[in-house]
Amino acid sequence: MGSLPPTIPGENKEALFNPKKEIWNHQDSLIVSWLLASISEQILPELVGCETSDSSWSRVLNNYASQSQTKILTYKKMVQSQKKGTMSMKEYLASMKSYVVSLAMMGHPVNEDEQLMGITEGLSP
Repeated sequence: MGSLPPTIPGENKEALFNPKKEIWNHQDSLIVSWLLASISEQILPELVGCETSDSSWSRVLNNYASQSQTKILTYKKMVQSQKKGTMSMKEYLASMKSYVVSLAMMGHPVNEDEQLMGITEGLSP
């Protein structure tokens, strides 16, 4: 994403003020404000020094993308291998549903066949 240059070359190659830069700065500051208002207080200190929405979002992605991938893999494994054990059926199904919903929210939905297979496999001792 980056930024726009503050000046653009004129007809005689002189530097002219770039009128789109001011609009871009305003829009970017709105996005930064939205990001800062949306991010939890624990993450805010990690964004100190970020001057654009691009740098802010890139830092969040760099710091948390691998953790998200780990969660995705963990939740997928839980859907496939969680045992009912001593849980009531209601607790077991609620637990499985929480993993399925979390995966869907992360952009990795679990289809019905996989859900049913995971649930029935978890019922066996």
